[in-house]
Amino acid sequence: MALKKFLLKQKKQLMKEFDFKKIHEVMTFLNWTWYFEDVPSIEDLKNRVEELSNECIARYVNRKYKYGSDRMYVATGGFIVDIWRDQLWISFKLEDAIYDYEEKFEKFYKKHPECNF
Repeated sequence: MALKKFLLKQKKQLMKEFDFKKIHEVMTFLNWTWYFEDVPSIEDLKNRVEELSNECIARYVNRKYKYGSDRMYVATGGFIVDIWRDQLWISFKLEDAIYDYEEKFEKFYKKHPECNF
């Protein structure tokens, strides 16, 4: 299972580099909640990405060996974990939820122009 080990190594590095604090700031500003609860904490965000990554890796490895597939992704709560040609990607897609928050997002962007989404 060299492929799985390779993908887990990528996940570990991406988790270190991903700016969960920035995502949390945006979600807090927009009052973006999951499952009708409070805005998730940074730890909740990390846990969700960890779960999504593990699920995506398991599915990808299984499909790759069974069917030769070179693409798999899972997504929820704005997060997308994508594997394409043995490369793991983690992203946060604000635009899926932005229709409810457009006015708030404009205010946030004016206040935080350094945020490059």
